[in-house]
Amino acid sequence: MSEAKTLKRKRASEQDLTEGPILKQLLQFALPLFLVQLVQLMYNTVDVFIAGRFLDGPQPMAAVGASSMVVTLLIMFFNGMSVGSGVTVAHAYGSKDETRLSNAVHTAVAIALCGGLFVMVVGYLLSPTILRWMNTPEDIFDLASSYIQIYFLGALSIVFYNMGVGVLRAMGDTRNPLYYQIIGGLLNVLMDVTFVVWLGLGVKGIAYATLISQTVPALIVLAHLLRTEGPHRLTVSKIRFHKEAFLEILKVGIPSAVQSIVITLSNVIVQSQINTFGTDTIAAFAVYFKVESIMYLPILAYGQTATTFVGQNYGAGKPERVYRGVHLSLAIGLTTSVVTSGICLLFARQLFGIFTPDQTVIDIGMQFFYINAALYFLYNFIEVYSGAIRGSGNAVVPMTVVVLNMCVVRLAVLFFMVSHFHTVLTVGICYPITWFGTGLCLTLYYYIAKVWRKAGKGPQS
Repeated sequence: MSEAKTLKRKRASEQDLTEGPILKQLLQFALPLFLVQLVQLMYNTVDVFIAGRFLDGPQPMAAVGASSMVVTLLIMFFNGMSVGSGVTVAHAYGSKDETRLSNAVHTAVAIALCGGLFVMVVGYLLSPTILRWMNTPEDIFDLASSYIQIYFLGALSIVFYNMGVGVLRAMGDTRNPLYYQIIGGLLNVLMDVTFVVWLGLGVKGIAYATLISQTVPALIVLAHLLRTEGPHRLTVSKIRFHKEAFLEILKVGIPSAVQSIVITLSNVIVQSQINTFGTDTIAAFAVYFKVESIMYLPILAYGQTATTFVGQNYGAGKPERVYRGVHLSLAIGLTTSVVTSGICLLFARQLFGIFTPDQTVIDIGMQFFYINAALYFLYNFIEVYSGAIRGSGNAVVPMTVVVLNMCVVRLAVLFFMVSHFHTVLTVGICYPITWFGTGLCLTLYYYIAKVWRKAGKGPQS
């Protein structure tokens, strides 16, 4: 049997995005993605909720919020690498190349295992030092340090899960990752209640709950890859760095990883400025970022959908589908943003009140929220066009544009505004300014370079 015929015998959960009605495929692919991200959001959201409702004072919630940026900083590099593996797998899947697909899967797993162990060790050892660099207040430092060190014990699970799910997603499977995340999300709630409410372990209990609930889905993804049928089945003896696949993953993964880590680093610097406003403000921003996620997750889902859709159709050499798919992803994302932002603006105070009863914390968070919610639709241009360009095999341009605008420009605006007008509002203003600049640059590049026309000519250089 030929490679193409063998590869067409895909599992029911996989989607071949190179054929069929585009709008229907985008919606079917993006909805499970959004739900996966919603469940993932539950991990830290439930942590913040439990800290705010069942532990005394704003300190525990502030400790969890101040720690989250450090966790993201060290894990984001390998999440960026998972983008590289996903694009490589999508190209192989779209071109029906079994050998290339198998090598990409086994190389991605090798990267995840090595990278996860590295993050776990380095994160555990350096997290207290990084918290010092971030100006973490003394009244929450010990709590934040305890939380983050336990959290990093699960770094291998986090990195492996994201890499494995990236492989499944590249072949059009977004349903199974949803099921696995639901299991993890429910387990997180159960463990939070057990460790914090019943056993009274405080912030450490929240960290233990997160550790367990992240490890279980990672083990399920591992079992899935070991038991699946087809060329993407994981065979332990084949796990190694296959040179061609490794180089292809690095080509997209390194710029994506650099972009992720530099943006996260800039957010750490922003967090360090937020920390200068005191514990109430730190707690307010911790809550704000949970409410903001309601608006962000659908946008992220359509950006990731654009990456996989473009990746498969690039491999298949279908430029017209690339062009139409990207436009539809943007249109759906903008429509969704108008709805979600409107709902969030109408019920902002109630949403903040879910996480904390402290009116001072709510009032501070609301100041920041009103500035950003009305302009949040701009983020669609960033996620969809960067996802599309990255899906074509070119991760350098999105990296350059995003780093310059959302890091260099953002920090310049931030330090200027804070040094002249040391208020919470000045921190908020720097975000929509850089959303607009980033989205404009990516949109112009996509059309000037006519990215869709290069489909079937190999990855862009």
